[in-house]
Amino acid sequence: MKRFTGVLVILSALVMCASAETGDITRQWLMTTAALGGNTEEVYKTVTFNLDGSTVMEGRNFGTWKADTTGQTIEIRSEMIPEFAGNWEIVKKSAGKLVLQSNHGTLSFIAYNPDKIA
Repeated sequence: MKRFTGVLVILSALVMCASAETGDITRQWLMTTAALGGNTEEVYKTVTFNLDGSTVMEGRNFGTWKADTTGQTIEIRSEMIPEFAGNWEIVKKSAGKLVLQSNHGTLSFIAYNPDKIA
């Protein structure tokens, strides 16, 4: 029984580590900065990457997203915000931070939790 519990703990840890490095960015984020075309702006807008592949900013659907097979990049398709369209490398991803980078520039996000806003 102890051996089974130990194996289960190790497998759980491996799954958690593997998912931390994949392109699964599904959740609601707060975009803090957008460095595009040589300009860096503080944005502070909510962006949601949904399980169904839709992408919503400030309550408006602005495109779609999908991870590549390696989980290291995502493709965003958007006619509404063409600067966001294209392939983005996942430079940093943790429970609290996401950084995407492409030839357009860099997008920085923090985890958004409306329950923690006073």
